[in-house]
Amino acid sequence: MKFKIKNKLEGILHKYCITVNEIYFLNNSGGYCICDKNILSSVRNFQRQEKYYHIGVYNNMIFLGTQEEILILANNQDVLFKIQGVFKFISNNDTLFYFDRFQSKTMCFSLRNKETLWPSQEKIGKLRVMLNKTLFYSKYLDDTILNAIDISMGTFFWKKKLGSGVFRKGLRDLDVKISQLIGVWKNQLLVWMNNEQLICLDVNTGTELWRITDFIKQFLPNWQSISQFSFVYCHIENGKLYQLDGDSYWSLDLATQEFELLWQDTQKEYLTIIHKTYTEDFIYFTASRNYGLVPYLIGVFNRKTLSIEWLHDARLPQKAENNFCNSLNQAPQVDGDRLYVLDSGGTLHIFEKESSTE
Repeated sequence: MKFKIKNKLEGILHKYCITVNEIYFLNNSGGYCICDKNILSSVRNFQRQEKYYHIGVYNNMIFLGTQEEILILANNQDVLFKIQGVFKFISNNDTLFYFDRFQSKTMCFSLRNKETLWPSQEKIGKLRVMLNKTLFYSKYLDDTILNAIDISMGTFFWKKKLGSGVFRKGLRDLDVKISQLIGVWKNQLLVWMNNEQLICLDVNTGTELWRITDFIKQFLPNWQSISQFSFVYCHIENGKLYQLDGDSYWSLDLATQEFELLWQDTQKEYLTIIHKTYTEDFIYFTASRNYGLVPYLIGVFNRKTLSIEWLHDARLPQKAENNFCNSLNQAPQVDGDRLYVLDSGGTLHIFEKESSTE
């Protein structure tokens, strides 16, 4: 699989959405824009008094977030309704969570019925993951406690304290806390702790099913990357957790906890893979080399043949004002035969898959 550059779209602030026919994005002046995917010059700009920091498209509705309210628009840009609050996230495409500044509470809103379901008695933290109608999340400003809540009723299924005590890291003593909620497979909720422990909990009760201590030392003693070890952008499929990170690709069997190193880059100028998007057969990624801090490579990894199929050097010129380069600091998006990669300077690089005859 190989790609060729097709076009570029400039002036994107930090967020874009791809639908069947269009690209939605925020511009540098705080407005939002829509353009035809096949005619990028046909950009329609919509500027209101407010400045937007969030844009999303769910169930054919456009969501725009300001610091005070959320606008929900139809495809023709008519305002369907407004919500006073700060956009947080949407679960299962039908439930909106937002923060009500006046009540200082996280609110749960049904997009289907257009009504508030319940207010949370506490703020919901940034660590969260969904399974059907259950929301698992860390308490706001307290990443030691994990909660499981029924989003249809607002009632708690269970709470569990996972972080306690301290551990030594380098020259510092750190409090043990939740670092990441990785995801869910069947009845297993995977939690990564900042002391390098991987914990598996029963989604229904919060009971601990298994735990791997010293995960990195045990399975990846030679792991190297530019940042702290993380399960961000990992992929859970058919009972296994897959991760392409740094210079290696590996899997963990969630039933047996068996680890398998599937691939490692052995080149002298080895890849440091950072942001990625998984599909059934491929992983689309951005990368640097040799622990580089600025990802400038775009590539495709074949999960079946365990090989790099395509690698493109998208190195961007240095900016005169500070001698820094724009970086590819978001995971690529894949849409049919096209690959989209946004750089930190606001340019969307659009690639198209080459035909077998090219």
